[in-house]
Amino acid sequence: MSIVLWLVLGLAALAALGFVFKLAFWLLGVGLFLLTVYALVDIIFLSSMSGISKALWAAGAFFLPPFGPLAWLVLRPGGQKALI
Repeated sequence: MSIVLWLVLGLAALAALGFVFKLAFWLLGVGLFLLTVYALVDIIFLSSMSGISKALWAAGAFFLPPFGPLAWLVLRPGGQKALI
């Protein structure tokens, strides 16, 4: 009887742990997606940069997640910084 109880508790603990990891993965993924979309839209609509600068920043924000969007928020040229 005690082995069955331990087995059930162990499986329940594994299921709970799996749920926590899946939830964290989805929350981080959605947050990173929204941050990337924000950075790309902000880059596209910023009028104080040249086309090549926009292209380089957009490529960095798109191809280097999470570092590209975070770099944009910290180093945003031509105006108020988003984070600092």
